[in-house]
Parts: sequence; C-alpha cells; structure tokens
Amino acid sequence: MSNNQLPDAILVQKYIAGEELALSKLVERHQSRIYGFIYSKLNDRDLCDDIFQDTFVKVIKTLKTKTYNEEGKFLPWVIRIAHNLIVDHYRKNKKMPMTRETETFSIFEFIKDTLEKHNVTTVTTVSNFSPINSTINIVSSHGDRDISSTQVFYPDENHVIHNLNGILGEGKILVLLVCHSGSEKEFFFRNEIASLIKRYLSNGYEAVVAPFWSLHINIPPLWLPTFLSEIDEGKEVSEAVFAANKSVYNVYPTSAAWTCMHLFGNPFYSIPKK
Repeated sequence: MSNNQLPDAILVQKYIAGEELALSKLVERHQSRIYGFIYSKLNDRDLCDDIFQDTFVKVIKTLKTKTYNEEGKFLPWVIRIAHNLIVDHYRKNKKMPMTRETETFSIFEFIKDTLEKHNVTTVTTVSNFSPINSTINIVSSHGDRDISSTQVFYPDENHVIHNLNGILGEGKILVLLVCHSGSEKEFFFRNEIASLIKRYLSNGYEAVVAPFWSLHINIPPLWLPTFLSEIDEGKEVSEAVFAANKSVYNVYPTSAAWTCMHLFGNPFYSIPKK
C-alpha cells in the first residue's frame, strides 16, 4: 500500500520511526484544511503563513520526542496546536479573532485536553447511552436564539436533540457551552417566562453556568480550565465563575467575551476539596 492510501495513524508511526516522507504526505493531505482554518481566524496571508509554519514546527517537535498520544486523531490535534498559537497571537494584541464553530472545528476539540486533565468522562455519541449523572455535568453543543423556548440541542449539522432528559440527568453544577442557553423569553399574555436554565434549577441543580448570548469558540478553552481548577480547590461556584471570566478578560478585554458566561442559581455552592 502506498503512502497515499495509508491512514494518518500509520503515517505518524512511520515518521516517528524515521521515514521523513511520511510527514510530507500528512502535510500534503491536510494542509488546505489547516491553512484554511488559520486564515479564517487571521485574514492575513503573511501572518497565516507564519502560524502555519510554527504549527508544524511544534508538530515535528512533539513527534520527534515521541510524546504524541492522540490515538489516530491527527488533524484535530494539529488544529488545536494552530488554535493555541492563534490565541497566543491575539493575547499579545488584545483582540478577539473572527471565527465560528463548525462541524469539523467544534468547541469540544479545543477543550478536550482540559477535560482529560480533570478526568472528565466524555460522551460524543448522540444515541444509545443513558443520561449523564455527575456532580458537574458539561454540555458542548450548538444552540440558537430561540433555545429558551424550543429547548433543543444541535450536536452537529445532522442531528437535533429534542429529549434533553435523555442526555442530561441529575447533578449539582451544570455548565452549558451552548449558544444563547442562558437567555430567557417572555410570553406576556401567558404571564410566563421560558428558560432552559429554570428547567434544570427546578430539576435539582444548585447552579447552572451558561452563555446569555452567542458563545465564541475561543472562550471555552480559556474559561473552562480556570473554572474547573477553582471548583477542584473547593471554591464557591461564584468565585470559580469570576476567576474564569477574568481569565477570558486577560486575553479578550471586551465585555461581549469575558461577561458571556453567566451564573444562575446558588452562588455559594461548593464541592468539598478532595
């Protein structure tokens, strides 16, 4: 079988074993998608070239030191490296890049390392599993402006989840990385306010943290590590949200970014430090 037909995982193994051409084949196979991802955030050809080059410098360094352990998911791994380099660039310039979440480049890909670090069990399928029941439950999905009344999730472009009880069970803290999931809609003549947050607070959650408006894809990778670390330290959920929002502010000091994640429910709830 020629290198053109080999899976990414095999080409990675070949490069680690010393076959330099294997990396060239990987670059050739994925360069348009990686370069397109970088350019979509920078809109600067020269800067894009620099980030693209720096990305593969890091790729080569990791593979050469044999610390690569992505289990065959080469492209998402490279995209995360590029994303982190882009964040570093904007951190220096204090600007928010223009980008959007897509089926290929989802929020989950950028928080995966954080979830693994904190030993969070992840579920990526949309069928044939029981509702998640944990002290802290985290949901990453697409949402829309009417989510307060429709109360549905869009895990990808081909699926819609209407039965939220089928995926979300009991817990104490719920983090919704879902656009507009913290919003409300008032029905004046029915004297009623529709709210996804109200649903879960009524179901026994002590606190729910969710974006009141559209959630930029670059916010969760900055916000979630700080939030989970603070919770692990036994801090109250309000302190954890404040610290996490501050982490976003340090990179993107615009109110649309650092005030996006809102806390609802009991601000004093905490989980005893283990």
